[in-house]
Amino acid sequence: MDKKTEGFSAREAAAIIGAAVFSPSERKTVTIDGVAIDSRNVKPGNLFVALEGERADGHHYLSEAARAGASAVLVDHEKSACVEGGWAAFATHSGLVVMTVEDPLVALQRLSRWWIDRFDTLVRIAVTGSSGKTTTKELLGSVLSMKAPTVVNPGNLNSEIGLPLALFGVGPADHFGVFELGINRIGEMELLSSLYHPQHLLITNIGTAHSGPLGGKEGVFREKTKVLAHMQGEGFVFYPEDDDRIDALKSRYPSLAFRPYGPATLTGLETVEDLGTEGWLLRYRGVSIHYPLLGQHNLQNGCGVIALAFELGVSPELIGAALSAAAPVAGRCRLLRGAISVLDDCYNANLDSSERVFEYIASLPWDGRKVIVFGSMKELGSSSLDAHRAAGQAIASSGVDAVFLYGEETSESFREISDQGSMSQILHFSENQFDELSERLLAFVREGDLVLLKGSRTMGLERLIPLLQHEEKEFLHA
Repeated sequence: MDKKTEGFSAREAAAIIGAAVFSPSERKTVTIDGVAIDSRNVKPGNLFVALEGERADGHHYLSEAARAGASAVLVDHEKSACVEGGWAAFATHSGLVVMTVEDPLVALQRLSRWWIDRFDTLVRIAVTGSSGKTTTKELLGSVLSMKAPTVVNPGNLNSEIGLPLALFGVGPADHFGVFELGINRIGEMELLSSLYHPQHLLITNIGTAHSGPLGGKEGVFREKTKVLAHMQGEGFVFYPEDDDRIDALKSRYPSLAFRPYGPATLTGLETVEDLGTEGWLLRYRGVSIHYPLLGQHNLQNGCGVIALAFELGVSPELIGAALSAAAPVAGRCRLLRGAISVLDDCYNANLDSSERVFEYIASLPWDGRKVIVFGSMKELGSSSLDAHRAAGQAIASSGVDAVFLYGEETSESFREISDQGSMSQILHFSENQFDELSERLLAFVREGDLVLLKGSRTMGLERLIPLLQHEEKEFLHA
């Protein structure tokens, strides 16, 4: 916000969210320039929003926010005991404007909605799905920025807390906004959609991620598609060409233009050549494009980006330039080449994304051995046992040379692989055995191997990357 606009006044914000205000007498007008919820990230002029989380409560870090240069704080009116003398006294001795509300998170969300609604010329695009959201959002943002100034949510700020923070990044110079919407509980999509109200939507896929808290695979579909009810105008909805469930929704939203996407349905896609570890070579409307992202799923999502960008007026030449410059996002099917190569796909995992990457490594030409390190898939609820069994079957069919399983849930995968697989090494480790996993993996790998890391974010498999890179240096200096 600080680089794009002059911000807004604390009293203006207080009026929007219905806050009581305690202000130092010498500060008649206070301008807010940016919003932060972590005192370590506060910059001069920021509004610090004190949120209570599972591990920390922002109300205990108000003094740190003041020292970092915050101009105002947004707090729970009932938590005055966290500061000496109450909120009025804290405002006086800290020099901060203090805004008190019943629920700081709700106030943050309301303020972010007011902020983005100021920019009525912004073309609002949402990206959602069970996997591939962040890569697709970044890719679409880079393509659209070739035509006009574009803002995207940083990293994966896509939740009930992250999205409001990301929306404050919108400024008057921006023409396109590309924001991913991520959910893990019932009702969250309705909240996020009501804050953003997208005009256009790109659905990457709707599978099994967070199927536990969302009520199974059909629950995921039901919750994800609730965004449609909050779309504004006569926008586009792009969805995967192999998902026929969308057809049942079209009659309910006659103002929206539904468009399937993928290599079989993308109008103007003339040829597709699989380059293996080099990505894809596409010819689109006469333009040759070297698209470096790996795997069929990235080809699919790339087709969605192309289709939507073309509808929004981006030329094939500019689309090609942006796609050719695409770089993989950490943890999302990123190939790290070396003496030991690592296929880093461990940002998150569900059955759909796991089966896709197992199929990919099975089909990938590789001179050395192939090794899979598979961590538990979390938040699958009652489908967890079946999902891990199915993942084990997919691994057993992949033809890799060795499998290292990590996490209690993968014991189901271990049984399936042991019954069906013919690997030289099949080992299972519990979640408290990361050191043992690391030791056995490093003892097994050798120069020329390809190691796939796949598992849910909470399993922390990315910790293996520097260990394997260190091992690579040992090979190179041997």
